[in-house]
Amino acid sequence: MKYPCPFTKCKKWSLASRGIHIHQRSCKFNPLNRVESSQLPRNSDFFTSLDKDQWTAEELNYALPHPYLNGTPCDSDGYDLPKGAAPNPPTPTDQEPWFPFGNIAQFETADILFRRMKTSNGNINLLMEALSRFNKTDEPPFENYRDLNAKIDSIPHGDIPWQCFKGWFRDIRAVLEAQLADSNFDGSIDYAPKDVRNKDGERTFTDLMSGMWAWDQADELAQDPRNHGAMFAPVVLGSDKTTVSVATGKNEFYPLYASLGNLQSHVRRAHVGSVAVVGFLAIPKAERKDDDSELFRTFRRQLVHERVIWGIGPYIADYPEQALLACVVNVWCSKCTALPSQLDEDDSAAPRSHEHTSALFDASNNNAKKVWEGYGVISDVLPFTASFPRANIHELLAPDLLHQVIKGTFKDHLVDWISKYLEDLSPMAMTELDRRISVVPPFPGLRRFTQGRRFKQWTGDDSKGLMKALLVPDQMVKAVAAFLDACYLARKAQLTASDIKSLEAAIDRFYQERTIFIQEGIRSNISLPRQHASKHYITLILLLGAPLGLCSSITESKHIKAVKEPWRRSSRHNALGQMLRINQRLDKLAALQAHLQSLGCFPGGKMREGDKKLGLELTNDDDEKPVVDLTDGDDAEIVEGVSLVTQYPKSLARLATWFDMPSLIDHVRRYLYDHDNPDSNKIGMEVDISLCPVIVADQVNVLVYNSAYCLVHSPGDPSGPDGMRREYIRASPNWRNSNPRHDCVLVDGDPTKDGFLGFEVGQVHFFFSFRLPGDETVHKCAFDHWFEHDDTEPCPVTGLWKVRPQVSKKTERIVSVIRIDTIYSAAHLIGDTGEGPTPDNLTSTALRAYRSYFVNKYASADLLDLLS
Repeated sequence: MKYPCPFTKCKKWSLASRGIHIHQRSCKFNPLNRVESSQLPRNSDFFTSLDKDQWTAEELNYALPHPYLNGTPCDSDGYDLPKGAAPNPPTPTDQEPWFPFGNIAQFETADILFRRMKTSNGNINLLMEALSRFNKTDEPPFENYRDLNAKIDSIPHGDIPWQCFKGWFRDIRAVLEAQLADSNFDGSIDYAPKDVRNKDGERTFTDLMSGMWAWDQADELAQDPRNHGAMFAPVVLGSDKTTVSVATGKNEFYPLYASLGNLQSHVRRAHVGSVAVVGFLAIPKAERKDDDSELFRTFRRQLVHERVIWGIGPYIADYPEQALLACVVNVWCSKCTALPSQLDEDDSAAPRSHEHTSALFDASNNNAKKVWEGYGVISDVLPFTASFPRANIHELLAPDLLHQVIKGTFKDHLVDWISKYLEDLSPMAMTELDRRISVVPPFPGLRRFTQGRRFKQWTGDDSKGLMKALLVPDQMVKAVAAFLDACYLARKAQLTASDIKSLEAAIDRFYQERTIFIQEGIRSNISLPRQHASKHYITLILLLGAPLGLCSSITESKHIKAVKEPWRRSSRHNALGQMLRINQRLDKLAALQAHLQSLGCFPGGKMREGDKKLGLELTNDDDEKPVVDLTDGDDAEIVEGVSLVTQYPKSLARLATWFDMPSLIDHVRRYLYDHDNPDSNKIGMEVDISLCPVIVADQVNVLVYNSAYCLVHSPGDPSGPDGMRREYIRASPNWRNSNPRHDCVLVDGDPTKDGFLGFEVGQVHFFFSFRLPGDETVHKCAFDHWFEHDDTEPCPVTGLWKVRPQVSKKTERIVSVIRIDTIYSAAHLIGDTGEGPTPDNLTSTALRAYRSYFVNKYASADLLDLLS
C-alpha cells in the first residue's frame, strides 16, 4: 500500500512497508535533516546517563524538543529567563482568594448546587428557606437563586464573555490562554513539538505535538530568527450538529469546540476543562420546499465557512462534517481524489490541497460541473483554511475512530453484513447468534447484551462492547479479527514505528479478507468513504500523532455537558441565551476552583477525589470508576478487596464447613509452604501435605471478600487524566441479586516465557485474608479454579488463545490458594461453542459448559497488548 510523504512540501510517495524511518531520513523536506547533529543527543549517550534499573514506565520514552521553537520561558518583556527559574508569585491583593464568596464553604455550596447537582432555581429557593428555618441564628449561604447566580457571575476568573455575530462566539484566543494557564494541566502540556523515542530509539507517536505536522510547522516558523524560543500553539477544533429533543421544534444546535493542541491526549480525552465550547453556529432555516434547492445548500455551506473564527490545527469531525469543511461532494473522499466507485482500488489518487483545487479550476476554465463530476469539488465556496498560512483543511481533518471505525466499519457495515448473511442462511442462525452474544461472561467495563445485538439505538459504547463479544461464522471470522486488530492498534495511546507497520498489515489483511462479503453476495462492491478512510490512517498518525486524542468521541461526549444538560436546565423558550449563561457560570466555577487549588486552599493543596472526578464524562458503571490520584508505581497492582462480607464465618475451620470444602485447610497449608519456601524447586501443590506447615484451623482468623480491584494503566480504555482505571474482579455468590459471578484472572506463571504462555488462567471462587495465631502478618489470598493452555499457538482462525478447565485424574477441578499480588489482571473467557446450539439454560456467569474457551484479548486495550 502506498502513502504520500507526510511532509507537506514533498510530493513523493512511499511504501510504508519498506520502513518509515528510511523514507523520513531520506526526504529532503524532513525538518530533522535541517538540525545540526551536534544539537541532538545520541541515543546511546542519552541512555548511558540513566540508571536503567530505576526507569519508570514513563521514562521508557524520551522526547527531543524542537531546537528553535522550544517554548523557552521568558519574562513579561520577552527576555529569556535562566534555566530552572521559578514563576513569578501571584500579585498580592486585598481580596480573599475565594472572592466574591464570603468563605470557601459558601463557594463549595454554590459549586455543589449549580455545577454538580444542577439544582433548579425553585429548589434552591426552597433549600435556602429550609436552612433559614433550621437554624434561625445563622443566615443561609444565599438569599435565593438570584443571589447565588449573582455571586457566580461576579467571579473574576474564567470571564470570557459571549458575543453575537450571525451566531454566538467567544474570543478563542482568550479561551486557549485560559487553558494554558490552568493549573490542572501542569505537567500535561507540550511547550514544543517533540521527537519521541522509546528505549530502542524507535520513533513513537503519541500526542499531536509528537507528530511530524507540528514539527514541520515549527520548522517553517523557525526560518524567521525572531521566532526562536517561541511556543507554537495550534488549536484543535471540532464541530457537529446535535439534537437535544425530538419532540419539540427548533431542537438543533451547532456547537464549535476548541482545545489547546499542546495538551496531551489523555487530558483532552478526560476533558477536565480541556475542551471548551467557543461558539454556537447559526443553523439557517427555510421552507421545506427549499430544502433541496441549490441556492439554499450553497448558502448553508458558505455560512459554515464564514462562521469559523480561526484555526490552524487539526479539525475533529465526522464524515458529513468533513465533506462540508473540505468543500467536497458527499461520497467522495475529503483527503484524496479517488473516485467514489473505486475508493480502495486506485492507489494513484492524488492528495487534495488548496493548490490542487486551484489547479483544477484553472485546467477546467472554472467549469463547476466538470470539477464536481470529475473530482468531487464544490466550486462555489472556499474552505475556511484557504486564507490561513500553512493550513490545509484536507491535511488537518483528523482521523475519526468513532464514526469511521467503531460505528462506521463495525456497526454499520460488518454487523449489518453478517446479520444479512445469517438471515439468508437460516432464521434460526440469527437466534443462535443472539443467544451466543447474550451468554458471553461479564468483564469489568464490558457492556452486557442480554438480548443479543438487538437494541433500538446504537451508541459508540454499544459498538465497542459488542465488538468485544461478536461471534460469526468461520468464513468471516478472519475478516472480523483483522478489523479488530487494526481497530485496537489505531486506538492505542501511543504507537511506535513497529505498531504502525502492524497497523498497516492489519488494514491490508482486512481488505483482503473482507472480499468474503462480495463472494457471498452480501455486497456487489466495497467502496465506502468510512472504510476508505483507514487508508489514510498511516499518514495521519505520522502527521498528527495517535488518533485517540483527536477522535470525535471527545466532542460527542462534550455535547452532553455543553449542550444537552444546559438545554434541559433551560425554560426551553429562547433556550440558547440561557444555555450560554449556564456554560459561562460553569466555566467561572471551574476556573475559581482551579485558582483555589493552585493556592493550596484545599486540604493538602490538592483537589479532593470527588472533585477530580468531575467532568471526566465516562460511560463506565458507577462501581468501576477511573483512578485519578495514583502515586508512581507499577502499571498494575492488586489492591485488597473492597467488599467485605460479614456473614461468613471468621475462622478457617468454620469457613471450610460453610463452603463444604474440607480441603480448604490443606490448600491453605500448601499456600503457606510456598510462602515459607520461595526458593524451593517444588511448589506447595506438588509436595506431600506432611511437609506443609501445621495449623490449628479453629484459631486462624479469616475475612472473606466478594471483590478486589486492579489499578491498570490503560489510556486506550475509558480512564482518568493519568490513563489509570480501576478494574474490578468479582467473586460474588449473588451478583446484583441474580446469578453467581466468579471472574477469571491472569496469574503470573513462567517468567521465562513471553506473552500469554507466561501466564496462568484461573477463576476466582472467593477472596479472603487470614492471620495465623501470634503472627501479625496478613495474608491476602484468592481461592482459584484453574484452566490450562489448550495449545502452544493461538487459534489460526480467530487469533485467540484457548484454554480448557484443568482437572485431576478423578475429573475434579484443580484448585489452589494463591497470593493476591500474583494476579496480574482480569481475564475474559468466551466459550468455544463449536457448531452445536447454545443450551437454553446457560447463563452468562457459567464457565463450565464448554470443553474449551477463547481468551478474549479484545476485552481491554491492556489485554490486547499483553496477549497479542
